[in-house]
Amino acid sequence: MRAVRQGLLWALAVSTSAAALAGTVHKVRFAQPAQILVWENGELIARGDRIPLTNTLDLFPEDLLGAGVLVPVDAEFTDQRTISVASNTAFSLRADGLAEDVHVRVLDAGENALIRASFGGGALFRQQAKTAIRPGAPLTQAIELEITWSGVVSPDLFLVAD
Repeated sequence: MRAVRQGLLWALAVSTSAAALAGTVHKVRFAQPAQILVWENGELIARGDRIPLTNTLDLFPEDLLGAGVLVPVDAEFTDQRTISVASNTAFSLRADGLAEDVHVRVLDAGENALIRASFGGGALFRQQAKTAIRPGAPLTQAIELEITWSGVVSPDLFLVAD
């Protein structure tokens, strides 16, 4: 009789635990943080969700006014930078401080990229969605931007995930 009672208790325990496991639902969600990849001259120079594009080494002493180079006072200094950007989220090109006369032009899109650009709204340029439209190598999912500005000093530019 004791063996029968133990057998019944064991069967009851197994059936209740099996029912409990069958009712458990696990919801798994994978989240990818915002990533922006930036190439210049084919070389990966930065990645993250906020990327400074300002180069403090842009100015060499011989480029400064009064450094022994005769430059007319009314001469304008124009500089440019061409970068390729791939992102898994929307992003903006923004300027901190004085960023007068900065222009952004979209040059090209990789074979697996799509340009969804807008201008204004506090940004110099805005990509409204991720750059990739198909799987592929990151550089094929990039868009190419040309950034030009006037002035002696480079503006403080940032790529920021939206």
